[in-house]
Amino acid sequence: MSEPKNRFEKHAAITLFATVLFVLGFVELGSFALLQTGRLKSVTQSLELADYKRFDVWTLFQNRKNRSMQFDFKGVVENAEFGLDEYGFVTTANQPDSAKESIVILGGSTVFGVGASSYRTTIASYLQALLNEHAPGRFIVHNGGVRGFHSLQEFVSYINDIRPKISPSVVISLNGRNDDHLMRKAAGRGTFDTDYAVELEASITELMESGLQPSMLDAISGVAQATQLGRLFEAIGKASVQPSGNVMDRIGEYGLPPDEVLFLEPANNYVAVMKGLSAAVATDGGRSIWALQPTIFDKPSMTDEEKDRVERIAKIDPSQFGIHRSYHEAFYDVARAQELLDLSLIFRDENRTIFLDDCHYNDLGNELIAKRLLSAVLTNQE
Repeated sequence: MSEPKNRFEKHAAITLFATVLFVLGFVELGSFALLQTGRLKSVTQSLELADYKRFDVWTLFQNRKNRSMQFDFKGVVENAEFGLDEYGFVTTANQPDSAKESIVILGGSTVFGVGASSYRTTIASYLQALLNEHAPGRFIVHNGGVRGFHSLQEFVSYINDIRPKISPSVVISLNGRNDDHLMRKAAGRGTFDTDYAVELEASITELMESGLQPSMLDAISGVAQATQLGRLFEAIGKASVQPSGNVMDRIGEYGLPPDEVLFLEPANNYVAVMKGLSAAVATDGGRSIWALQPTIFDKPSMTDEEKDRVERIAKIDPSQFGIHRSYHEAFYDVARAQELLDLSLIFRDENRTIFLDDCHYNDLGNELIAKRLLSAVLTNQE
C-alpha cells in the first residue's frame, strides 16, 4: 500500500469536510448574489425596505425619519422628490415657522403623495398653501401618510406616536380605499373576534402541555429559511406561480360570490375603528375630520388615459370592473351612513384625467381634494 502523497490524502476526512463547506459557502454566496440582483430590479422593494420604511412592533411598519429620496411610479411619475422629517412625516411645503394650531393628515399612499410630482404637490402641501392664504399663521400641516396604511394602523399610529409628540388640534383621516381593498381580498373580517383569540390561546396552551416537539421536517424548514439558498428556492417558487389577472379566476380565493358577510363585517370594523379614532381625538381636546377618499370606482366616466391605466397599472380587466365597483359601493355605503366628509364623489363631473391607477391622483386631483379639506378645516373655527 503506497504512502499518501500530500496532506490532503493524509487527512481525507478533513479534506472532504472542508470541500463540502467550501461548496456550500460558494452556493450561499451565489444565491445571495442572485437574490440581490432580483432586488435591484425591484425599485419599489428596494425603496420600501431600505430607504424610507422601518419595522414597527405596533403597526408593522412606519416611515423612517430624516430621509430624502426620489422615486418613480409605474412609468407615470418619474424622479418625484420627497423627504421625511424628524417625526417621519412627509415634508410639507410652505410650512410656517410657528403656528397656533397643528393639523395632521392621516392616510395611506394617496396622503403620502404617491402620484404627486413632488412633495410640493401633495394634498398636505396644497392644504398648507391654502391655509397660509386664508388663515395666515394659524395652522401648520403635517403629512402623516404611510404607504399601505389602513384605518387601524392610522388609529394605532395616532395613539402611540402622533398624540404624544405633537398633540394635533385637528386630525384629518383621508382613507377608505385600503380598507375596501382588504375587503375585496376577503380580509378585514373577524378583527374584533375575541372568542377566536381565546380559542387560539387555549389550543396553543394544550399543545405546549402535551409536550409537542418540533419534527425533523420543521427543523429542515427552519434551516432552509435561514439560508440564502433556501430563500432563493422560495423566491423561485413564488416567481413561478403567477396569479391570474382575471378576478373571476380567483373567486375561490376572494371568497366570492357576493354576500353581506363579505363586505358588511369589514365595513362595520372600519366604522368602529374610525369612531374610536374620533373619540380619542375628542378626548385629547382636538377635532377629527373623517374624509372618505375617492377611487376610480366613484368616477362614472373615465378618460381614455384612465381606462388604460386601470387595465395596465391597476391590473383590473375591463370585463371585471363591474364586480369590483359593486363591492366597492357596498363597502362605501356602510361608511356613508356615518357622519363624515364624503369626498368619494368629488370627481364625479370631472372630465380631466385625475387617476394614475385605481386610487392614486395626479397633482390636479390632490389640489381639488385640498380645496375641499380647506372648507372643512375652517368650518366652525373662531
